[in-house]
Amino acid sequence: MRKHTLYYYGLAVVLLCITACGGDDAPELPTGDYANGVFVVNEGNFGGGNASITHFNAATSTVTPEVYALINGVPLGDVAQSMHIADDKAYIVVNNSAKVEIVNYGTFTSAGVITDGLANPRYVAVHGERAFISNWGNFDSNFQLDQSFIAVVDLTDNTLETSINTDDGSEQILIFEDKLYLSNSFTNNVQVFDVNTYELLGSTAVGQGPGQITLDANDNLWVISQGRFGGNDGTLTCIRTSDYSIERQLNFRYNAASRLVANHSDNLLYYYSGNTIWQFSPQAAGPEVLAEMSDFVGIYGIGYSPEERLIYVSDGVGFAGQGNVVRLATDGTRVDEFTAGIGPNSFVFTP
Repeated sequence: MRKHTLYYYGLAVVLLCITACGGDDAPELPTGDYANGVFVVNEGNFGGGNASITHFNAATSTVTPEVYALINGVPLGDVAQSMHIADDKAYIVVNNSAKVEIVNYGTFTSAGVITDGLANPRYVAVHGERAFISNWGNFDSNFQLDQSFIAVVDLTDNTLETSINTDDGSEQILIFEDKLYLSNSFTNNVQVFDVNTYELLGSTAVGQGPGQITLDANDNLWVISQGRFGGNDGTLTCIRTSDYSIERQLNFRYNAASRLVANHSDNLLYYYSGNTIWQFSPQAAGPEVLAEMSDFVGIYGIGYSPEERLIYVSDGVGFAGQGNVVRLATDGTRVDEFTAGIGPNSFVFTP
């Protein structure tokens, strides 16, 4: 009897551990009205203080405008530049207000704000208990840029830990395998830093005006560069993560926008130039036209929803009013559309 009792007791302990501890590998996702769907980042008019976040629930086709103000009772601020989700939090970079608003993204209730050490903040990435925020820095009276940098913020108290000096126009951040890749939009380079020691590991020359950085399905790093103003010389560059050298570069005969998104299931990249949406397979000789948005005033943002397998494209309508978002199938055909806020520049999809 004693052997049987010990056996069943041991089995019960094992089952209890599996039940109670099995979710430790994956953090529990938040719940709430905004826990699922897509967030549209709306810049608002510069100086107007009318930046906003729109939530779109694809399952019900429900659009909720100005979510931050609706839930928290105060405006978001002046110029929403970007938004990043990490664990159960969303980090909203409000550029001209020089702050990063933190919310619990499931409910969109405020969870704090970062203001310490910021100057024209652009994008944010989170690694452990630290937020890395790219900053253009300040401009003097002659519109000359002072010093661009990355602000390293301790998320336990939202205070500045240190600043990492960068080249001009510190912009898009991507963290991969303990390395931080940064595009410097006023230059032609991408810098690489150790995310733990902040040491500069390398710098890669790409096209002029590099913007968004993304990974393809094979974990190759790609960066889109706008090119010189009116120069018709945009580029798309693949950088080896092993030694930061260039694997491949495509030279365009047009200027490109700074937005680049990946469809990992089909191993495709999407970007746009003017009102033309381009599709590129890393195995192909070059990009091809996916869709022409001829009825748009001007494409202002692009995103890809892996869950829906749909492409989101926004029309900024020249900041003359509320923007519009069109959803496209992967063959470029239109699915539907909905209204967003002023200047919809990007999309953030819930995990």
